[in-house]
Amino acid sequence: MVKRLFVAVLATVASLAAIAGPASAAPPDTRVTVSGGSAGAAVSNCGSAPGTRCTTIFVSAGETTINDNGTQVQSETVRVDAFDTLVIGPGAVEGTSLGSAFTTNADVNIPASLRSASASVEDLAVGGLTLDIDVTWTGLGDLHRSRTLETLGEGGTTVRFGASRVADATAVVNGETFSEFEVFGNVSSLGWSKCRGDC
Repeated sequence: MVKRLFVAVLATVASLAAIAGPASAAPPDTRVTVSGGSAGAAVSNCGSAPGTRCTTIFVSAGETTINDNGTQVQSETVRVDAFDTLVIGPGAVEGTSLGSAFTTNADVNIPASLRSASASVEDLAVGGLTLDIDVTWTGLGDLHRSRTLETLGEGGTTVRFGASRVADATAVVNGETFSEFEVFGNVSSLGWSKCRGDC
């Protein structure tokens, strides 16, 4: 059922990917810091009127910096899932996948404040489409924070910080403006995390 596929993709967009993985039992004197942000959006070029046919695009963007004993590695990634969509009624849609793509050739900016964020890709091949996509997020509401402390048997300590915020997203796709996918309501989100120690 296509609706289930939509729900599965929405769940991926709404959930914030963990930037730091589980502790890896590195020597106690190893100093590693992993930090970065994630952003998800579901945007379309149509409203919620029954009978409307449109294109829906799910975007997941990430920005990560790894500092391992003074050696720094940065990455910026974007994943896009595109669907041809028919709105049947309130909360009900049918859709056909147009394809998906993942790229590290992206420009992603997600500040730790999560007040705003942006991501852009050019000439991204998604199925039979070639897309230029620019997405802008605006943070809404309160910033939710978390902090955990782990002490390993080898004597190392890992500290993890996290933050998340609901967001509003707009996009320009091949020159056309896309806004929040109204059928499912606002599902766009921003996240930021940092791991220091045995990351």
